[in-house]
Amino acid sequence: MTHFAAASSMASVQRPDEEWDTVAEEYGPRIEPFTSLFCEPLLDAAAEALGAPLEGVAVLDVGCGTGALAVAACGRGALVTGTDVSSSMVECTAARAEAAQLPISARVADGRSLPLEYSGSFGLALSNFGSIFVQPASESVEEMLRCVRPGGVVGLTAWGGHHETEAFQLIPTLARNLFGDPAPAVTPAVGPPLPPPVPPAVTPAVTPAVTPAAIPTVATAVAAAVTPAVPPNVTLPCQAPPLASCLAIPEHRLQGSVQSLCELLSSAGLESVRVIGPVTRQLRCAGAEVFWDRFALAAPGTRRLLAGLSAVQHAALKAAVLEALRARFGDGEVQLPAAAYVAVGVAKRPPPVRIGTAGFAGVAGHWAGKGVFPPGVRTARGDAALDFYQVGGRLQYRSSAGAGLNTSLGASE
Repeated sequence: MTHFAAASSMASVQRPDEEWDTVAEEYGPRIEPFTSLFCEPLLDAAAEALGAPLEGVAVLDVGCGTGALAVAACGRGALVTGTDVSSSMVECTAARAEAAQLPISARVADGRSLPLEYSGSFGLALSNFGSIFVQPASESVEEMLRCVRPGGVVGLTAWGGHHETEAFQLIPTLARNLFGDPAPAVTPAVGPPLPPPVPPAVTPAVTPAVTPAAIPTVATAVAAAVTPAVPPNVTLPCQAPPLASCLAIPEHRLQGSVQSLCELLSSAGLESVRVIGPVTRQLRCAGAEVFWDRFALAAPGTRRLLAGLSAVQHAALKAAVLEALRARFGDGEVQLPAAAYVAVGVAKRPPPVRIGTAGFAGVAGHWAGKGVFPPGVRTARGDAALDFYQVGGRLQYRSSAGAGLNTSLGASE
């Protein structure tokens, strides 16, 4: 069995920002069409947790990439600020916003240390497959929490485990079957998880020719395309334990599950945490070559894997991937599933603090000058006696006959 060649400098020393800079041009057309399928479920969950539509809400998009989530949020009337560790990704988002005349600003920022001036500035802080690549992810979530107002919402998406992301397992599984364990020199940076090795006791075998009709999944096509053969009871995606290290690539991407995401958001101090999923979508590519190019040109993890191969190994892996896919799908569209989880939580609200009772018009005279009352509130309420409360950064009121606090009037000083 041939082992991996020594890793190139790209695989061993490239920083996360450099990795994403390298793929930014290819990311939009090749990766975003799939990752963007999870934007609407994230925005739906965030709006439900916020208890209001996103019209006029300030949204922070952490790890904005080429702007898919930012554009989707703008479609709901939000005002979006995007950040990304990659300057090339930020440039793509900014150019996209300018071309479409969308209210999106973008700047370079590490998810572990967002700008200090963002503190308490947003109604929502969201990340669509961005924060999961921050190490540790908890630091990104804590930063997002710092940036939202009391009662604001933090939300993110995370890919499921190996058994839930078949679309991502084909290339690394075939690489291991072909080449075995990599040389110790392979020490990649941040990247997606790869499945565990095939047990060494596998005996090489010759698999007879098969037809697409006889192949229920890509997993069996892998067995037909690779020597040594995969045992018949092994299917894709591989059942890998959490935080497994495969092909010597450590699990730097947060693996999504109901339990892991509940713990992540709750530990950061968020309340009313909710995790939705698995949410499954089909990764669709026009053919086997397009599938290969998607990962080889635009996925940092796959590019790192390929950087550790010789030219002969690279060609052999590509041939095996194409053969496996064509055995399943022929020359038609490739469709493979991958699932993600959507997690949202609410920033704690401080308890109401009573600040006094007064005629509405009198109090309004002070607060309206600061622009905190919506149009028409004074004329609607007249001079009725009201109890006013400071709740976080907002002024709320209650009449003497009212039960509970009424709707917030707006931001305070």
